[in-house]
Amino acid sequence: MITTGLVVTSDTLAWLSTFLGQKKEEGTDYAAKKYGQASNFANEKSGAALNYASEKTEQAKNLAYQKKEEAKDTAGDAKATLDKKSSEAKHTAKEKASK
Repeated sequence: MITTGLVVTSDTLAWLSTFLGQKKEEGTDYAAKKYGQASNFANEKSGAALNYASEKTEQAKNLAYQKKEEAKDTAGDAKATLDKKSSEAKHTAKEKASK
């Protein structure tokens, strides 16, 4: 029977520990970098979304004001037309009454 043995020396373990420590540090740095990029991207998009919402709010406010003014004008025109028709009707009624 032949047996083989794996001899792991303390030097090998020390080298493996150093190697894995470096890889852990690289992974941590990479994760931090990617997290920072993602955070910056999210902040930019959040700011853009807020600006877009503010613009749309302002547009809606201006449109509502415009429609309100148009409604006031239309109501004023309707009142003027009503007053004119009422006056004409009174005048016609007086003419008919005087005949």
